[in-house]
Amino acid sequence: MNLVQDVQQFQNFIDNVLPSLLPHEVYFVSLSARNKYLTERERDFYGLGRTEMFARTLVRPGDWARTIRKLEGELATRLTKTGQLIPEKALIVYVNINPSDALAAHFKYINEVNHQLEEVTKATVRGKNPNYTPFTFAEKTLLNCFQVCTGQRTYLDLDIDTKEERYLSKVRSVLDSKNVSYFVVETHGGFHVLVKRETLNKSNVRLDLLVKELARESGKEIMFNKNAMIPMPGTKQAGHLVKLVL
Repeated sequence: MNLVQDVQQFQNFIDNVLPSLLPHEVYFVSLSARNKYLTERERDFYGLGRTEMFARTLVRPGDWARTIRKLEGELATRLTKTGQLIPEKALIVYVNINPSDALAAHFKYINEVNHQLEEVTKATVRGKNPNYTPFTFAEKTLLNCFQVCTGQRTYLDLDIDTKEERYLSKVRSVLDSKNVSYFVVETHGGFHVLVKRETLNKSNVRLDLLVKELARESGKEIMFNKNAMIPMPGTKQAGHLVKLVL
């Protein structure tokens, strides 16, 4: 299965939207399968289980082709609880629009390891069975650290969970009137507006108030996406091509 369905969209996003990495930064990317995109019958048939972010990896400059091949390899060998291959319609490739700080991630990892070493030592001294699981799953712990340790905070992600154009148009109108730079990514169920923090901070736009107003008016989830992970343009989400539209 090819995860990248539109090479031009994929490369355009990498070249023109994602921030250039500093020497101590990497991109964080994951592959997930979501039950919510399946029918009840399909959920029973496939038995996805714990497949949200079942494959995670770090990307360095010039490493995107290898990364996609790696994720496709994970997908080809991953079976659901009922022994099925994961259905394409459930898949999402997520990317963190702000890079991860490798130094901060390793400091956090070292603290986590030291804490677990302390717990093992205490258990041994008390004659109890030490828990070695955190050490046998060390890679998972390290990736957790990379996921939460943000480097450059270039973008603020406004998640609009509706395809009704008037809500996106209202956001565009406000940002355009104050020369705030942004990109729009269209997803299966709505839009992600990636707002450049630097230009937002120089304006007097109260984006927080606008978000609350639109959420009340629409009755939909219109909010700031704190983890800043979005579906990757050029790939599919629930069978829908994710694309950069501005």
